[in-house]
Amino acid sequence: MNKKIVYTSRWAQAIHYLGLVIFTILLIAIVFWALKIYREDETPLSFVVLFVPLTFLVCRMYMNSLLLKYLQAKLTYSKTHISITLRGNTTQYSWSEVAKVKIVRSNLSELLMLYNTKGTRIYAANSKTNKGYRYFEDFIMSERIAGEVDKVYLVF
Repeated sequence: MNKKIVYTSRWAQAIHYLGLVIFTILLIAIVFWALKIYREDETPLSFVVLFVPLTFLVCRMYMNSLLLKYLQAKLTYSKTHISITLRGNTTQYSWSEVAKVKIVRSNLSELLMLYNTKGTRIYAANSKTNKGYRYFEDFIMSERIAGEVDKVYLVF
């Protein structure tokens, strides 16, 4: 099999960074707004209404933060190994060293994370922005060459 590459394009990287900044600003604004409403009104209903967007923002920021380290990474894979290039450094792993594949799906995005035998995350990718993501996920599922595959489904 030829080597295949999974990577995040420059525009998608920019959108991730911009989204993180915007979500942070919105999160801070909603928290201050909630505190203001709570001090002035003390109506539980108005506070609960803010809880929904606040929860959404926290979840989106968490999922985005899982990707931050790997936005500039390029993953090359074949039937025998994977190579991850990050900031000019390339690390190669045989498939036996990939102990766990975790796929986190939600209504808005899908993350795929690889863990080594020590339990350390070695790579993360987003299905919406990574070129070659679908082929990589299909390859892992069809070949069954990685370790445990853990799928998590989220509601948001």
